[in-house]
Amino acid sequence: MKTESQKPILTEILPIELTNSNDGQGHSWHRGAKFRKQVERKLAAQGFRREPFPWLVRLEITRVLGRRQSKWDSSSVLRGNWKEIEDALVVLGWFEDDSTKFISHSAGYQDDTRRADGPCIEVRVFKSCDHQWHEVQCDGAGTCRQCAKCGHYS
Repeated sequence: MKTESQKPILTEILPIELTNSNDGQGHSWHRGAKFRKQVERKLAAQGFRREPFPWLVRLEITRVLGRRQSKWDSSSVLRGNWKEIEDALVVLGWFEDDSTKFISHSAGYQDDTRRADGPCIEVRVFKSCDHQWHEVQCDGAGTCRQCAKCGHYS
C-alpha cells in the first residue's frame, strides 16, 4: 500500500519506461551496463543530478503506464530494468550506494490513471522510519513485530 500518512522528501518523474525485461540480470552484464549508462546520460542531461540523502531512505517506484500498456503481475514491477535505473541514480548522486545501509527498501506500484503522462516512472523518496517495534498478533502465525510509527511488519 502506498504511504499516504508520510509526506515524501522528494518526488520525481523520470522520463524512462520501466520494462519487464531482465536485461541486466543474465549471464552477461554488458547489456545492463550499457542501458545504465544510457539512462545516466539522459537523466544527467535533464538535470537529475543531486546530493545524496544524508539519512536512510525508502523508495516507492510507480510505473506510469502509457497508451495500450497493461498492468503486470505485482511481483514483476521491480524485476526488469529498475536495477539499472537505480544504479544510474547512484552514479548521479541520489544515494551513496544502493545497499540497505542507504535504501532500507523499495516498493513497486503501477498507475493506469495517468496514461497521458506515460510511460514514465514516478520515484517517491521517504525518510525511513526509525522503527519502534512492538509485538502484535499475526494471522495464524503467532506473534509478529510491528512498528508503532509506520505500521511495517518485521
